Amino acid sequence: SGADLYKISVREFKRHVTAIAEMVKPKPMLVFEYLKQIKEGEKAHCPLFLTFDDGGAGAYVYIADILESFGCRGHFFVTTNYIGKQSFLTKDQIRSLEKRGHAIGTHSCSHPVRMSCLTTGELIKEWSESVDVLSDIIGEKVSMASVPGGYFSKKVAQAASCAGMKALFTSEPVMKSYSVDA
Repeated sequence: SGADLYKISVREFKRHVTAIAEMVKPKPMLVFEYLKQIKEGEKAHCPLFLTFDDGGAGAYVYIADILESFGCRGHFFVTTNYIGKQSFLTKDQIRSLEKRGHAIGTHSCSHPVRMSCLTTGELIKEWSESVDVLSDIIGEKVSMASVPGGYFSKKVAQAASCAGMKALFTSEPVMKSYSVDA
C-alpha cells in the first residue's frame, strides 16, 4: 500500500529512538508542553515532536512501549472512520495511550486523498466530527490535528481552527511554527 513507504521494522524503529535519545537534548516533548512554555514567556528551545499518523494498531502494540522505555511520549493522530477496524486502534487502546501520557489528535474522519481540495464545509466536517469521536473516547476535548497526506493549505488550517484545533501538524519539515488566523 502507499503507506508502506512510511513503515519500518520494530528493530529499526528501536534503533531510531535510541539514536534520538542519545543525540537530542532535551528529549522530545509534547506540543502542548511547548505551547505552555511560550505562553508563560519561558525561553523555549526548538523542540522535537514525535508524531504518528493514521491510528494503526502498531501505535499501541509497539511504538508506545518503545517511546516510554526512553522516557518519551508521542503524538498519535487517529483517522476516526478506521477505529476498531483490522490493524487499527480500538477505543480502549486510544484511551490507554492517552492515560499513559501520549497525546491523541485527529487525522480526520476519512483520510481524504487531497484534504486541500475539499470545500470549507467538508473540511470543517472532517475535523469537527473526528474531534467529537476522539473527545468522547478520551473524555476531554481533542485540540490537535495532523493533515492527511500533508496536503496543507490556509483553508485546511482555518477549518481546523474553526473545529477547535490549537496545534496542526503537516508533513513539512520545518524549524519553527506559524499561526493562522481563523
